[in-house]
Amino acid sequence: MLWAWEAPGDLRWINSQQIGVAFLAETLTLYDDKVWAKPRLQPLKVNSDTFLTAVIRIESSKSDKPTLDSAQMDRILATVIKVSKLPGVRDVQIDFDAKLSERDFYKRLLTKLRENIPADKTLSMTALASWCTGDRWLTGTSADEIVPMFFSMGADSKQVAHYLRAGKKVESFSKEKAIGLADSSSEITELISENDRRALLDGRRLYLFSARTWTKDHMEQLLRKVGMI
Repeated sequence: MLWAWEAPGDLRWINSQQIGVAFLAETLTLYDDKVWAKPRLQPLKVNSDTFLTAVIRIESSKSDKPTLDSAQMDRILATVIKVSKLPGVRDVQIDFDAKLSERDFYKRLLTKLRENIPADKTLSMTALASWCTGDRWLTGTSADEIVPMFFSMGADSKQVAHYLRAGKKVESFSKEKAIGLADSSSEITELISENDRRALLDGRRLYLFSARTWTKDHMEQLLRKVGMI
């Protein structure tokens, strides 16, 4: 799966039998007791048979702390349901960062989402790598798929690299297995490509992220780094 963020893109070159696209469909910013919705503004071209996952990014305002009340949850729910009905969308994915104080809200949100989006659509969520390498707060979550993102880890980067070198398990919490990699995290991709850690990719849906516009050469370069081609 290729993540396609907020930038113009033409992905009609992909082999739709092997590669899907997870595109940013909407960004929701929570502030006070309100939700500000920003739909995707940039065009994205794909083939008609491309497997599409609609991604909803949820952010909390740094200046106006959100109340995280039932009204905000219902607004998020309505947006995700709307996005899940976009033409060609097979699955939906929720992308968020959760402070300790926000975790209960997001677990309840995931439960409501799974109850309300169509049963034939997978409910996917992204996760900080640290949430799947020692942190257990996602145990029992209602998401069908959890995608630990091994990039943009900030202060957690060294700890996660040490965890991988030690050969410890990347937790999937009994959900569909997936992993997220990016062209910006060369140390992690090199670690994962080493023979004794290649098993980490086995049986996992692979998501790839780039801040650049995807091209076939760029995608294949990243796949080679992790030994996928």
